[in-house]
Amino acid sequence: LLDYHPEEKYNAIIIIGSINFGSIDKIFAELSHTVDLCNPGAVMFFRVNPGNPHDIDRAHWINFYPWDTNFIINCADQLDVDLLDIHSADWHILLHKKKVPYEWQINRFKAFFRKLIAIEQNCEVHIISGDIFDKKPEADEVCLFLSYINSVKIPTYIIPGNHEATKKGESFLEHFAQENAIKNENVHIITKNKYVQEGSARFQFFPYGEMQLDNLPTKKHEKDILVTHIRGEVPPHITPEYNFEKLRPWKLILLGDLHFP
Repeated sequence: LLDYHPEEKYNAIIIIGSINFGSIDKIFAELSHTVDLCNPGAVMFFRVNPGNPHDIDRAHWINFYPWDTNFIINCADQLDVDLLDIHSADWHILLHKKKVPYEWQINRFKAFFRKLIAIEQNCEVHIISGDIFDKKPEADEVCLFLSYINSVKIPTYIIPGNHEATKKGESFLEHFAQENAIKNENVHIITKNKYVQEGSARFQFFPYGEMQLDNLPTKKHEKDILVTHIRGEVPPHITPEYNFEKLRPWKLILLGDLHFP
């Protein structure tokens, strides 16, 4: 990356894991060089690893840099760039796993929510691409979710995933909107196709239920970002549930379902 010097600069750069390895000096140098590759007003999209090793044996030797909230915010300050968007998915809130202490289960989600709140202070919007819950939630799981979602301070958009589906085209997340359980005006639960513009970002929401009905929306603008939740292929046992070629018009997709760091 540090040896890459193109003749033209870019309006958008997608980094889905390549700046994740080595020392803090190496990481920061690569970030700084990436910023230098951008035109003024350009957007960079990141996926980073908090230091979790891969499970496969051949990856045990890899030195993953442990990204955290403070490092992200400090880098943005030093490089004079703005944090615009958080994308998360597949929280799978579940507090009643057998043989796992209840306090440990609830505390890990509370710690996760504290990190999200810290990052949100420097961002403009949070997109959540489905599977907030692992299954139809119990009362304490609903309360845990509401404790976070009613405290967010930035626009937050949520679509359902397959774990929130009830029957084809429908989701139990609809009840959170219908019954007015969420009092926070920053929070929007979207269960049908919807087009939203937040600042300079344009989001086309394609929730899981609409995918089940193959009700793919039409791309309106070159910079539209598709937000959806679709199971992809994980050979040899898991096959894709949708024809991903249909999504090719979108250059950027904020996708939920596959659980990779």
